[in-house]
Amino acid sequence: MTHIWSSPTRSVAVLLMSAAASALAGCTGPTPIPADSASASASSASSARTSTAVPSSGQSAAPTAAGEADDVRLPHQGVRSTDADISDWKSTTWAYRPCGDDAPLSFGAGVDARSIVQTGPEYTRQEMVAVFPDAAAAIAYVARLDAAVTRCAPAARGEHVMRAGDLAGPWGRGRVYSTSVAVRDGASDATVGHMGLDYLVLARTGRAVAAVRAGGEFTPAIDRFDAAVIADLRPDLELIARQLCRYTLAGCG
Repeated sequence: MTHIWSSPTRSVAVLLMSAAASALAGCTGPTPIPADSASASASSASSARTSTAVPSSGQSAAPTAAGEADDVRLPHQGVRSTDADISDWKSTTWAYRPCGDDAPLSFGAGVDARSIVQTGPEYTRQEMVAVFPDAAAAIAYVARLDAAVTRCAPAARGEHVMRAGDLAGPWGRGRVYSTSVAVRDGASDATVGHMGLDYLVLARTGRAVAAVRAGGEFTPAIDRFDAAVIADLRPDLELIARQLCRYTLAGCG
């Protein structure tokens, strides 16, 4: 099956290794999910050990312990590439740039985060989990991200196009963001297309945030969120998010 993410030089289909993709694909509409819904408290089969339950509401909690993010297994950690042009999955620093070329949005103090990345020609894919001191701090991070996106007003020549929306699913709150870069006619300066697309899907449950992003010189739909791209990223996000029950008041039960 030809994958939606393809570059002029190489298909990325062989790189997006999610066994659950066909079963879990699809994005429901932009209907917000109640904060910390019961489904977010389901037991995670892949949890290596159980940690102490922490508040899922805004009340304060003990400072985040170093290494807490290690309790969550990222879908592609330890995976090696079978393509000479594409890197193995390796540890990296999470540095998401909401407006494409601005400064990265940092987590702030007291957050234990872990991220892995795979890169290649015109291709990047990244997975992340971040554990905050309390749910209020996790909620505030998502709010900061939303605020940053709303400030991404098109430049004078409209180089970047930003979109943000809700992503329904088994988590407290889900969001999807996309950035595309305009291609202009050299003579008329009119926008004739787009290149350089970046998608981020994010889930917040309790005091933890999970995210999966992919980007490169790809050209799916640019006038709306592309459901096929979201469907490709969603299974990996769900694999991370189902482990976040450990950071809620109910725990993983």
